[in-house]
Amino acid sequence: MKTIEGHPLLAFRMPGILKTYKYVRFETVVKTIITKNGILNFINYMSVASMLFKIKSIIIFLLIFMYSLSVQAQCNLKTTNDPCDDLVTRSAYYENVSSIPGNLKVKIEQNITYRDTSMALFILLKPGYKSCFGKESKISLKSGNDFITLPLSGQIICRNEGEKLIDYSKMTKESIDFLKRHAINKIRVYYNNSYDDFVIDKQDYFIRTLQCFQ
Repeated sequence: MKTIEGHPLLAFRMPGILKTYKYVRFETVVKTIITKNGILNFINYMSVASMLFKIKSIIIFLLIFMYSLSVQAQCNLKTTNDPCDDLVTRSAYYENVSSIPGNLKVKIEQNITYRDTSMALFILLKPGYKSCFGKESKISLKSGNDFITLPLSGQIICRNEGEKLIDYSKMTKESIDFLKRHAINKIRVYYNNSYDDFVIDKQDYFIRTLQCFQ
């Protein structure tokens, strides 16, 4: 590279300072920048860049804030205090996730007593025949070819045709992670000696409801 008086030749353009591309010496660049107009233009350039960065940060914050509000808007939770058992729970309301057969309703409940964050899945249904839950009863939640099976409480519960049958299953970390990531399209409920398959209308129920407990 050729030099003038020992200085490398520089070729560049600074907006508002040098109007055209030209070869200049380093001293010329310094002298141009420290002139009154050069300083003002440089400050203006940096001010605009700083302002754009701040606007970008504000937009990102607003998007995150609005998303958080939208998630909370669809959450309808209630807190229950049981002084007899010294138990505090937070739960969603029962929601009908399948209209045929039996009107299957489910809800998720979280124990928040003494920072205990264990969770349980409750089911409520009205079988079309006399049905009982027992020690071997369970529910299987299916998403396409993937599924997870949860044992019910193991209590002996019997109801006649059309009566409400309610039971629950304790949720593990594995089951919670699965339900957060999968849309459930079918639930199989195992009674003592039979089972019912429920086609799920609200396949995103578990994904959106579990977000409320984060």
